[in-house]
Amino acid sequence: MRAAAAQFARDGFDAVNSNQIAREAGVGVGTFYRHFHDKSALADALMLQAWEELGAAMPGPEVDEPLEFARRATRAVIAYAVRSPDHFRVAFGSARPSNVALSMRPLERRLRQLAERRAVGPALDPVVAARAWWEMVSGTLVWWLEDRSRAPAEQLAELLTQLHPLAIGRTIPE
Repeated sequence: MRAAAAQFARDGFDAVNSNQIAREAGVGVGTFYRHFHDKSALADALMLQAWEELGAAMPGPEVDEPLEFARRATRAVIAYAVRSPDHFRVAFGSARPSNVALSMRPLERRLRQLAERRAVGPALDPVVAARAWWEMVSGTLVWWLEDRSRAPAEQLAELLTQLHPLAIGRTIPE
């Protein structure tokens, strides 16, 4: 999977075939097909793995203060992108080759819970806010990973935190 992520990130999904992936991974093509039906199935597995790893890194319900939750969630996404840049680009870049749809339900649920507690304004649409935040963060990080000198990671984390729906949700007019 690491070999495929590196090749997809470097050359693009369409330019890579299963023989190249197997060769890069140091296994026979038969071994590739023993694990994956085709390169699309491998791309789906990459997406699921990335999403699971990110989900596990997200703050839990013990982080009750909205801005602190936003800060920790943003930092978790950035840390993952820095730790696994190829995997992040392939799984969350705009040209992701996967058939796996990203679910924003955990963040949507969190926004609804906070709206019920009046920690965010009732006019904040959890579905739109969750999707907008994720697209902004993932797109920005894919861009940033191309040249990390564009901004220090800490500065990027703080800006993306301030743009999180939990940070701005209190200021949306009713």
